[in-house]
Amino acid sequence: FAPTTPIIAPPIEEQPTQQNPEIPVNKVTQYKSDNLKLSLEYPKEAKLIDTWEAAGQTKKLEIFFSKDKNAIDKPEGIKDEEISEGYIFRISTFTTTIRNLDEIARVKKESIKTSCPETAEFTDTYGAQINGGNSRVFEVKNCNGDSTITYAPKFGVFYAFEQIYKGDLGYKQKQKAATQEILDSVRFYP
Repeated sequence: FAPTTPIIAPPIEEQPTQQNPEIPVNKVTQYKSDNLKLSLEYPKEAKLIDTWEAAGQTKKLEIFFSKDKNAIDKPEGIKDEEISEGYIFRISTFTTTIRNLDEIARVKKESIKTSCPETAEFTDTYGAQINGGNSRVFEVKNCNGDSTITYAPKFGVFYAFEQIYKGDLGYKQKQKAATQEILDSVRFYP
């Protein structure tokens, strides 16, 4: 009998398992306002304030987010100049019979121009769709942050949507996208 030499296999090295990074889930809160006759979704980290007065008066809804936690914890809301990085999404309603949608957007743009520095940039007013209805939109850049203002008529009432967003390069686009997602989630009801 010939002696057999044992076969020695190299030790099996365990392959490191690839860890997939956790993808944060954007949590949203659904909100329905009988005062404004609309429903929407907004990010869970944002704060919402619903204000309304006597019948026929202005109704207003504000959704805001700021990296500065002291600013967001105020019960009365936040002013545009108090945000260094974040956004404000503001909805208000009004009625008028003397102006049409284009004139309303033009008057608002002119009033904003008076309070902005000369370096501010304004886009032309263009048409868009909100929940299947026509609207008029214009954008403002470099006027205490950037903003997009949209006017939409629905059920005999004019809705004004203001998206104000601030931040450094990249963060500003993220804040703008957050406000656009809120606007895209708006659903009107009579």
